Amino acid sequence: MLMYLNELRQRLLATLIWFGLWFLISWWHTRTILSFILTPALKVLPESSMLITTHVTTALYLPLKLAIDTALLACMPMLLWQLWRFIVPALYPSEQIAAKWFFIASSGLFISGMLVCFYGVLPFFFSLSFHALPLYVKILPDVGSTVHFIAHMLLIFGVCFELPILCVLLIRQEKITLMQLIMLRPYAIVGAFVLGMLLTPPDVLAQIMLALPLWALYELSLLACRWQLKNHKNS
Repeated sequence: MLMYLNELRQRLLATLIWFGLWFLISWWHTRTILSFILTPALKVLPESSMLITTHVTTALYLPLKLAIDTALLACMPMLLWQLWRFIVPALYPSEQIAAKWFFIASSGLFISGMLVCFYGVLPFFFSLSFHALPLYVKILPDVGSTVHFIAHMLLIFGVCFELPILCVLLIRQEKITLMQLIMLRPYAIVGAFVLGMLLTPPDVLAQIMLALPLWALYELSLLACRWQLKNHKNS
């Protein structure tokens, strides 16, 4: 027992060191990270407008938050790797293969969700939002609120893109059947719009732009479950 605790301590220490290194790198390049994060908004921001801040603490708080968030994101591969190295000796070969594909698929879907949000949803959302008002209204978004909104949306899309993995796991554990998932489709569509309303800011456009990908992900989950059942029968 002490041997496992010592190994766990060493792996957590390695992860913390990795986090510390990335925090220092991120803190040094805060301006570059901030410019990149704000790209979806800056590209469509009217020429007469600019980002502002109304709080004197934002100049210190925002770079610190960006450095921590960037370090956490960059630290996730190391954390998953250390977790994998810790649990893999206790798994059977078949379980190792399943766990490996689970880590790969879940990481890929999470990153895909963030990319879809960053390069597809957010530019479209900001473009509509900034150009919805008359020309005589100057838009002056708060930089802290804008960064928080972008980070919030990226996290939501990343987590929501894990839906196919969840459905496949439920099918594998025989907690639910494919026919039940198909019958639940109308409720899932309504639930997607309700979830979009709860998770996004009080903006109808943002709610729809989350609900529609959730609906598409549910359909993708059905295809993934069919593929899983087909492979299970063949094996």
